[in-house]
Amino acid sequence: MVPNREWMYTMRVHKFQYYVKQFLDYAFNNATVVKYRTLRNGLVVSEIRCPCIDCKNRTYKSRQMVEFDIYQNRFMPNYYQWSAHGELYPTQDMGQCSTAGPSQDVGQEDSVDAGVYTGYHEMFTESMH
Repeated sequence: MVPNREWMYTMRVHKFQYYVKQFLDYAFNNATVVKYRTLRNGLVVSEIRCPCIDCKNRTYKSRQMVEFDIYQNRFMPNYYQWSAHGELYPTQDMGQCSTAGPSQDVGQEDSVDAGVYTGYHEMFTESMH
């Protein structure tokens, strides 16, 4: 479940600044989303996608520029799941099905399904040889 991220859109100064720093720490500590760029002077700069309204995660920027853009322009709408910054979508445990399917009906055989399976199996086996 995604944590409450209402702070991203309420703009209460103290709280907002605290959580923007938390967001930036999270993103820049996730090696899978950080891009490195070498400047003309040889300095290597780490960058992430900027989630502001204008950039919409399309542009890579340094930490300072992302922070500036967020303060200046705010976060893009509905960016509660930080997918471009390494946060995975939650998986749901589907559990077990409570209704019996054809393979669960004891003593009954569905010859049509068996024929389709056999035909598919034969076709697959022949294509492998």
